[in-house]
Amino acid sequence: SVDCVADIDVSRAKATAERYGIPRTVSTVEEALEGSVIDFVDVCTPAFAHRDVVITAAQAGKHVVCEKPFALTGSDALEMTEACRQAGVKLMVAFRHRFTRWASIVRERMLRGDLGRPIIWREVLASSGPKMRYMFDRDKAGGFFMDFYVHHIDMGHYLFGESRSVLAVGGSLKAALPSPDTGTAVVTFEQGDQ
Repeated sequence: SVDCVADIDVSRAKATAERYGIPRTVSTVEEALEGSVIDFVDVCTPAFAHRDVVITAAQAGKHVVCEKPFALTGSDALEMTEACRQAGVKLMVAFRHRFTRWASIVRERMLRGDLGRPIIWREVLASSGPKMRYMFDRDKAGGFFMDFYVHHIDMGHYLFGESRSVLAVGGSLKAALPSPDTGTAVVTFEQGDQ
């Protein structure tokens, strides 16, 4: 069951709690974790706020599910991971595509060798982009590719293993955006396939 709703906008937290019959509302992560029966925290904040929430939850002894992108810098990612390790809590990045039925079927068949040796995996995604403008901001979400297409890069890792190198190019079709909104990436995996 859901223990509480935390939101800096208390009126929004209360409205959500009333709608779903959730007993508590708070305005900070610390308040949500105080004396609670929470087993894990799902960090759904924009990416620029992940670090502090993950570390706070870990220090409170709560397991953590963190939305993607996990962190905006490698140093933040290492600090978040280390905080969870030191606290002895589990940490998972919410790459939900891994849990779709098609992904598990394809992976299972690849591992069995039913599909031969995959050489090239091509994925094309066309979209007008997210409605939340902050997702295009490198400082808040890493930019559109990092925030949105990271699911597709993760799927490549899930199916083919770790990557060895990445060659990418991006550009902007909408001049007013603060980061590229279109691009191409070629990923070479450790076994040499792309």
